Amino acid sequence: MRNGSVIDPAPPFAPPSARALTPEWAAKLGHLCTAGDPLVRDMLAGFQQSSADDGAVPVSRVCTVDTSRVAPLGHVIAVGGSFASVPNVLAPQKVLGYVKVASASVDVAEIAQLRAPVINPEAIGRLLADGADTLATVLPVGNVRIPGRSLLQSVRHALLATFEHAQGGSLYDTLEYLLSYAWDGDAEPWRAGAGDSTKYRPRFPCPFCDTAVWFPRYRRQFRCHGCGADLTLVDALGLITDASESSSDSAVAMNLKAVLEHLTLLTYLRRLVEMGPGFHDRVMLLRDGPLMLRGGAAARLADPMRAYLRFLDSQGIAYCLAGVEREGAFASHRAQLEGWFRDENAVFVPDNRYVLERVKHAGGATAVYGRRGLYGSKAYCRIDAQTVFVLTLPNRRHDFDAFAADSTPEDLVALSPVLSTLKELVSRHFPGVPLPLVAVERLLSFPRHATTDLLERLSEAL
Repeated sequence: MRNGSVIDPAPPFAPPSARALTPEWAAKLGHLCTAGDPLVRDMLAGFQQSSADDGAVPVSRVCTVDTSRVAPLGHVIAVGGSFASVPNVLAPQKVLGYVKVASASVDVAEIAQLRAPVINPEAIGRLLADGADTLATVLPVGNVRIPGRSLLQSVRHALLATFEHAQGGSLYDTLEYLLSYAWDGDAEPWRAGAGDSTKYRPRFPCPFCDTAVWFPRYRRQFRCHGCGADLTLVDALGLITDASESSSDSAVAMNLKAVLEHLTLLTYLRRLVEMGPGFHDRVMLLRDGPLMLRGGAAARLADPMRAYLRFLDSQGIAYCLAGVEREGAFASHRAQLEGWFRDENAVFVPDNRYVLERVKHAGGATAVYGRRGLYGSKAYCRIDAQTVFVLTLPNRRHDFDAFAADSTPEDLVALSPVLSTLKELVSRHFPGVPLPLVAVERLLSFPRHATTDLLERLSEAL
């Protein structure tokens, strides 16, 4: 009774079936405050169904890529990284962030010998005998700093030292190459006479005073024109600002790991292009994860990376670069495709609307997934009857000021060679993981490993 009126009780609510849930969760979901809402009831009914949701099947955007006449590439360089928090056993409040990036170069013909249902673990180790490289660094995460310096100063110094020493400074060279658009002397972001007010000119907030800093081209050191602080291109990445009130203390180290992985990939690509035909067109670069940047680096590096990859494609320079996504929303969504994504060599490139409505909760109708940090496009690719990979491949329609939210398979650079090569890299012993990435995982677990110049060894093999 409320204000003299009788309120009808909510209709009886049947708790979710214990067949779909553990008894504990079935009991808990049987006492929801939203039990009487009809749409919530429909949602729970759909949750209980064991079959995939087959609504809005985008069959018109599924195609088959014929790889029968496309030979697999001869070599693969795989890159992956790891992050771990290292506490001081005697003073647990003191924590370092340990970042490691590993690269493994494998011969596809050797991989073919390991595709038996059961693989000798020692065989993976043999793959790393002559083709492995690692780099490791640390950052202060909790209650650790350089004596006489603040935490901010300590983190900045550790970041700068990492770029100056990682792979002999080659990653710093690639960072400068990308931010300066060095492949194009008349690149629009740096076009002569445009002035510092151009909207495309690279800039970033000063970590000390938040003034927008426009930095000079081909320079690694410069001053903030607001507070006069000495700054570097490493500051331009925005890593130091990734630690905010709402983020964890390890955010800087975790984003550094990703940046080092991406710059490692682009460093290998640059060197392969410099080595010429017979190298850049015969080696596939593979990342353990999507071709996507996060945090402050996304706003600084995504555009130059898109522009560089677009430049290579426009110049007719064949290259093969891909990211393999093994976890997250896109990977878990693969099960929802089972009913209509069964043909071998099938490729599905989800458009922006599909991603927003079916995969990610990424905003309203005007939202564009990936605009900020994605420097490729996502694609579901069926390799064989048991394997569907979530790939990210460079998109020839991307550029420094352009992002193709709705793409087609024809937009993806080197799609056919990627699929043809991945077919040679799968094994029932490691389902869903290309064997070069298995080698990278093994490499990341080693406390120490002799480093080699992968491309120098590769040039001898080729």
